[in-house]
Amino acid sequence: MAEAAQQLGSSFNVIPAGERWPDDSLRPALEDWLGAGAILRWLPGSRSPEAESAVALFEHHREKLAAILDQCGSGRELAGRGRDKDKSIAGQLDVSSCVARFDGIAFVRWENQGGR
Repeated sequence: MAEAAQQLGSSFNVIPAGERWPDDSLRPALEDWLGAGAILRWLPGSRSPEAESAVALFEHHREKLAAILDQCGSGRELAGRGRDKDKSIAGQLDVSSCVARFDGIAFVRWENQGGR
């Protein structure tokens, strides 16, 4: 994903969005911060303090992603639903070549035009 971002521009917004609790309040999601850090660590240039924090969080947990995802709130919720395989998939690094791009209306598959 970072390679695609570098081909698309020089300034990036990576948003670890979280989700909503049933009462509509914000539920921060550790897995979103970890994912943002995994991407941001490969992007060139200066980083905001938030981006630096996401990278540091990812680097701290990099070797134990599956275990951390198993322990966090979302991981426990998935286990309760019988969705342990989702945590295993989420804990894998560099296994997908699919990159999503927002086209102004929806997220679509980014097609590499640079031949890389």
